[in-house]
Amino acid sequence: MEEIRELDKDFADQMSKLLSTEEDILSELELELELENGERVEVTEANVHLYVKKKVRDYLAPLQFARFQQGFNKVCDTKVLGIFRPVELEALVTGDKYFDWDALEKSTRYKDPYTDSHSTIKMFWEVFHALDDNQKREFLVFVAGSDRVPVGGLQNLGLTIAELQIPRDDAVDDHDEESSEDRMSRLCPVAHCCDNNEYNRTLDLPMYTSKELVKDRLMATLSFSNSPFHIA
Repeated sequence: MEEIRELDKDFADQMSKLLSTEEDILSELELELELENGERVEVTEANVHLYVKKKVRDYLAPLQFARFQQGFNKVCDTKVLGIFRPVELEALVTGDKYFDWDALEKSTRYKDPYTDSHSTIKMFWEVFHALDDNQKREFLVFVAGSDRVPVGGLQNLGLTIAELQIPRDDAVDDHDEESSEDRMSRLCPVAHCCDNNEYNRTLDLPMYTSKELVKDRLMATLSFSNSPFHIA
C-alpha cells in the first residue's frame, strides 16, 4: 500500500477506506472477487482484504514486472545487487531525493578566466538561486541530462563552468559597427552533459555583463528543457 501511495495517493486512499468499510456498505457496492479457480464471489468483510490485495497487485502489474526482471537479470549481476539494501539500491537507480543547491555551487569548478569571484559567475549564481525548484531541476536536465541527484548529493554532479567564446564570423567585417558585447548578448549558454572529462558536466557561459542578461539568456535556454534532446 505504501508503494501504491507513492504512485497514486487517491487510489491508495480508496483501498485503505475499503478495508474499513462495513458489511452493509460492501453489499451495496456489489463488488466481486475473482478466485484463483476463476470463480467470482461477492466481496464481504471476510474477504475484502483479499480483494484489496488483488487490486493493489494488479495495479503494480506483477506479470509485466516479471518480464522486466527476467531481462534485467540477463544484463546485471544479481549477486552484486544483493549487497545493497533496498533503500541503497533505490538511491543508486533514482538518485538522492534531497536537492542541496548550495552544495552544487560550492562544488562547481571553473576554467580560466572564470573563478568563483568573477562578476559573471556571481551574477549567474544570484540568478540561479532565485529560480524556483522546477526551474532548477530543468537546469540539471540541461547540464546533466537528468534531474536526478547523484548518489552522495549534488556536490558529486561534477559541474564545471567555462567561458563561451564569441564565435568569429568570417562574414562579418572587422569594421562592422556591431560590438562584441552586442554579439555576446545574443548567445545562450551551452551544456556538455557527457564530455567524459572525469565524468564532469561542463557549462559554457558567455561573459555576460549584467544580471538581467544572465537571467534572460538562462531562461531562454531552460525553455527548451522539455525538448526530446536537450541542446542550447
